[in-house]
Amino acid sequence: MTEKKLLAVAALLKKVGADALVVFDEPTIRFFCGMDVSDNAMVITDGEAVLIADNRYIGDAEKLKGVRTVLNDGGLFPLLERLFSEAGVKTVAVNESKLTFSQYEKLSAVCEIKKAASELFAVRAFKEGADLEAIKKAQSITDAAYKHILPYFKEGVTENEIVSEMIYFMRKQGAAEAFDTIVLFGPKTAVPHGVPGDVKLQKDVPVLLDFGAKYAGFCSDMSRSFYFGRPTEEYAAAWKTVFEAQAAALAGIKAGMTGRDCDALARGVIEKSRFAGTFTHSLGHGVGVEIHEWPNFAPRFEGPIPEGSVLSVEPGVYLAGRFGVRIEDIVHVEKNGVQNLTHSEKFSVL
Repeated sequence: MTEKKLLAVAALLKKVGADALVVFDEPTIRFFCGMDVSDNAMVITDGEAVLIADNRYIGDAEKLKGVRTVLNDGGLFPLLERLFSEAGVKTVAVNESKLTFSQYEKLSAVCEIKKAASELFAVRAFKEGADLEAIKKAQSITDAAYKHILPYFKEGVTENEIVSEMIYFMRKQGAAEAFDTIVLFGPKTAVPHGVPGDVKLQKDVPVLLDFGAKYAGFCSDMSRSFYFGRPTEEYAAAWKTVFEAQAAALAGIKAGMTGRDCDALARGVIEKSRFAGTFTHSLGHGVGVEIHEWPNFAPRFEGPIPEGSVLSVEPGVYLAGRFGVRIEDIVHVEKNGVQNLTHSEKFSVL
């Protein structure tokens, strides 16, 4: 665990009035210690990070830097009670959005609980150093997967066959899927998160891909849309509108803006076009150890977007029963703008 993350937790504890942060969910444990550990916990005070790990993980856990490891030999909550007693911990902060009722019952029996989900999400939103490099690597593999897959689009290939080849490619690069890969043909592209199947590619139909790699525990996310064959005038106009909407957002977003105002940069372009009312989701979401994280570029997100966060920028146009267009990049939000981490071409002719 890095010194900066330890200091960030110390500030969180001071803000919520707790002696320690207790983490049970796997993504947050991964964020703090760099290792996937299930059915265990981390305890972080203002001076120490302790990872509780059972025999499945203890060998690797003992190699972690900046983390003290304790063997969980079958009794997690009695062990937590002992650690709290040794450290003088009376009050603990938790991510209440990830706490099960059973965990709440057992934890509240030995200490006072303070809610700290929003504060913890803010800590996780800041990406720098190894975390940011892992996201960049994940995105570079995603970019490579897109370049690799384009020649596979031939008449008769199925959505699932494209999906399988993309997963295989990302695995060969040392990555996993960040989420279920989406490949859709024809009218199915009008469903933002449609499910791939055995639909065969035919000439002169729209195609939509939404996929990402996960590398060293951190995710990437990208969408591309194109026409296999000669696009209709309506599709070409929709694609151009989405492209211009994303360009407006990429040029205008900067740290400190509200998520609502960031969303409006792209939404305004679409609402002034012939496709008004067809952008049916928010502009983007945080990306990190989970594919959907805080903060968000969304009409209801009225808080400021923090510097150092990584988010998707993915405007779309969806015409039910006909086609959908989405173009998505991920960006690192900086003081005076964004760094686009996505380098794939946006316009493809097949």
